[in-house]
Amino acid sequence: MIHVRRHFCELINYATYKDGAPIADMVKNNWEQDIKDSRELIDAITNCFNVYNEQVRKCIGNPKQDIVKLKNKHVKPLINAIFDKAKAIFKDIERVRVNSSDEDKAEPKRKWSERLYKAIVYLVNNEDRLKAFLRQSL
Repeated sequence: MIHVRRHFCELINYATYKDGAPIADMVKNNWEQDIKDSRELIDAITNCFNVYNEQVRKCIGNPKQDIVKLKNKHVKPLINAIFDKAKAIFKDIERVRVNSSDEDKAEPKRKWSERLYKAIVYLVNNEDRLKAFLRQSL
């Protein structure tokens, strides 16, 4: 998840000035939603790390605690929400062949930057691997 977060951070660093305003290319191409989505996903991933670390501290303080149960109770719903958001974004930006028989799918529903596309595709395509830590003990 750190790698995923880095993708979104790179987009923010590239797409905005230090004051958080979007650069001209982002505005010109109507990619402001990419910035908003990236910020939301960065915040959600950061929150997952914080909740996960809290559960680890509970286990360190009380070795009888089951970290897998704690992760599944407290972290898994947060992770699932991240993937739900990523999949919803992916549906809007998914590249589909122009000669598709379904004309509604011939063009993406929204404009997107290559950086957002790369980050979302990585997240969606690696869901099983990114969720593997939920099944592991300390």
